[in-house]
Amino acid sequence: MSSPNKFKTIQGDHGRDTSVKVPSTCIDSEQLTGIADNPTGESLGTIHSVPSEAGVVIFSAESDFYAKPNNLPVIPTGSESDGAAGELNPASWALKSTDVTVTGIGLVAEVNNRVTLAFYK
Repeated sequence: MSSPNKFKTIQGDHGRDTSVKVPSTCIDSEQLTGIADNPTGESLGTIHSVPSEAGVVIFSAESDFYAKPNNLPVIPTGSESDGAAGELNPASWALKSTDVTVTGIGLVAEVNNRVTLAFYK
């Protein structure tokens, strides 16, 4: 019996390997809107809780956004080296690892946006 929430490697038309997610049941999904920064630089983003049983999150969005584990990201205005900037448009994250356990996901965008977080075991 195969375990849910696994990724499978398949070979594409041009002989290149690609990973695809084996379908499984989503344990929680959250659609977020209006996560833009205002012109004064004050963040209107929020940190969203991660379900305790979640092991993976898959992101989907209408436009660019920044995400940061356990913290609210800032939108970079140049070279950010202080760790405040988030990751631009992540596709998915493993939420539990030896490096960090993600209990919250901070989201922010330059324009109003709709971001969906789909959580899986």
